[in-house]
Amino acid sequence: MTKYVLDSDQIKTLIEKAIDLFMDYQYRYGYEEPRARSETVMKIMETLRTIKKR
Repeated sequence: MTKYVLDSDQIKTLIEKAIDLFMDYQYRYGYEEPRARSETVMKIMETLRTIKKR
């Protein structure tokens, strides 16, 4: 499993983005809670993998 090193500001930003994404998936796109949660997790993981490659 890949390990990431994040400082507290990065963690705060990541959590805020995750909440915003979840709310978008649920309220803007109308996804039910399980799918909104899954989509959020997949998007965050995709973003972390992209950052790791830089």
